[in-house]
Amino acid sequence: MGAFPNTQPLFVSLAQQLRDRIAAGEWSRGERLPPEATLAATHAVGINTVRRAVGMLVDDGVVVRRQGSGTYVSARGAGKSPVIGVIVPSHSYYFPTVVEGITEVARAAGVTLRIVSSEYDDALEIRRIREFLAAGCSGLLITPTLHLADPTARLDLLRALPIPVVLMERMPTDSPPDDGLSAVCTDVVAGGYAAVRHLARQGRRRIGFLGRRDT
Repeated sequence: MGAFPNTQPLFVSLAQQLRDRIAAGEWSRGERLPPEATLAATHAVGINTVRRAVGMLVDDGVVVRRQGSGTYVSARGAGKSPVIGVIVPSHSYYFPTVVEGITEVARAAGVTLRIVSSEYDDALEIRRIREFLAAGCSGLLITPTLHLADPTARLDLLRALPIPVVLMERMPTDSPPDDGLSAVCTDVVAGGYAAVRHLARQGRRRIGFLGRRDT
C-alpha cells in the first residue's frame, strides 16, 4: 500500500481552521464561540460538520462545552501541547490497562491523547491513521492488525509515516538493526517465570498452564 493521500475529511479541515482562529486571538480564553449555526453559515458547511469539528477541539482540550450555555475557549486556549494518536484493536481484554498507563504518563507530560479502537478491522485501522495524520498528530502509538494484512507492507507503511511511531504489543519481524520503528511489548516469558516463582514460594509443586494455541 502506498502513501496516504493529502486529502482530509471536511470536519478535520474545519477543526484546524477554528484552531487557527483561536490561536490568532480571534476568540480569547474563556470567550464563547459563535453558535453552531453561525459557524456553519460562515464556513459554508453543515451543522453536523461543525459538531464533529468542535468535538475534535473538545477532545484536544482546546474548547469546552457547557451544558445549556455554549462552547467556550478553554483556559489554555489553542495550546502548544503535542497531540498523540493511540490506536488499540479493542477497548476490552487487557487494553484498558495499557491505555490507563499511557494516559497517566501523557497527563504528567502535558500531552493530549486521542484514543480510538480499530476493532480488529484492517480498513478501519487505515482510516484511523489517515485521520490522525490529517488532524496533525505529533506521534502515533498503535497495536496494528498485522494478522489481517501483509505484515511487511503494513510495517513499511508505518515506517514511512511522517511522525514517530511506536508499536504496542507487536514486535517488527526481520527488522534491520537500525530500524527506526520502535516497539514495546509485554514480556510473556518473564511473566511466566514470575508467575511460577510466585506459586513455588506458596509451596505449589504441581503447576499447570492453560492458554490459546494461536497466540
